[in-house]
Amino acid sequence: MWKDFVKDLPDGFHLVAPDLPGYGRSVKKPSPDGSHRSHSKKAWSQDIIETVQHIPALRDSSTKIVAFGHDRGARLAYRMALEAPDVVVGLAVLDIVPTPFMWSRMSLSESRPDETKKSHHWVFLASPSPLPETLISAQAEFYYTYTMKSWTGSSALAIIDKANTIPEWQKDSIAPFLTNDQLAYERIAAACEDYRAGSTVDIEDDLSAGIDPATFERNKQDSGITEARLPVFSVPVLVLSSMHLRRRFPVDEIWGSLCVRDGLTCAQIGDEGTGHFFVNEATEQTLNVSVSWLAQFK
Repeated sequence: MWKDFVKDLPDGFHLVAPDLPGYGRSVKKPSPDGSHRSHSKKAWSQDIIETVQHIPALRDSSTKIVAFGHDRGARLAYRMALEAPDVVVGLAVLDIVPTPFMWSRMSLSESRPDETKKSHHWVFLASPSPLPETLISAQAEFYYTYTMKSWTGSSALAIIDKANTIPEWQKDSIAPFLTNDQLAYERIAAACEDYRAGSTVDIEDDLSAGIDPATFERNKQDSGITEARLPVFSVPVLVLSSMHLRRRFPVDEIWGSLCVRDGLTCAQIGDEGTGHFFVNEATEQTLNVSVSWLAQFK
């Protein structure tokens, strides 16, 4: 999904764009003890930072990282900022609110379980092994095609329907899961392990760090002020989000409750017709905002 985006990033940065386990061709074995720790964002953070430190051009101890991620990658990115504050000097999160806020909203608020239905895959993929991976593997092409289509905006879908073919970035995203072999199954299982970690240990780690929806709601009710009193993130943070996510969550307020006020930049990307994959659907706007923000690190 990043091909068109990264080719227009400014010179002067070393770019490391790894496949995460379960996304692309990478795999990682589940935790033998069933804890899902191997797929926690803490463990992934360690993996990525160690990878960067093994790249010859980046072995210098003065190397700093701007962690930039979309969706599951954004959850990894913000955990990297928490785990390695001496290394991560900037954080960009695309189309997410923190994990505890997602789970907190899956309730009977306003007597409608709307958010639970919108986020049904969080529950399905976090279900005990081997249920979701077995079901998905049996109909992998249907599952991934349906899922990506459901998260794509109406403007991009209209172009796709007119062309009568799916774009290359979607083909590339889906292809690793369609090989109908053991590796494809392990990739699917890795994605499930990611969500299992996201329903257990990732929540524990976030709450321990001060990322707590209950505190956010309490401050909002008590004083109407959600601005961070003791910021969780002290580095510059870029928050890009779709109109659709912003309708579901007070995105800017949530991140504002966790960040230093002067260090937070928030922007909506696209419009009603732009979906979750705005890196691909609204590449130019995403680039313009990102490049402007990245200039502070050059």
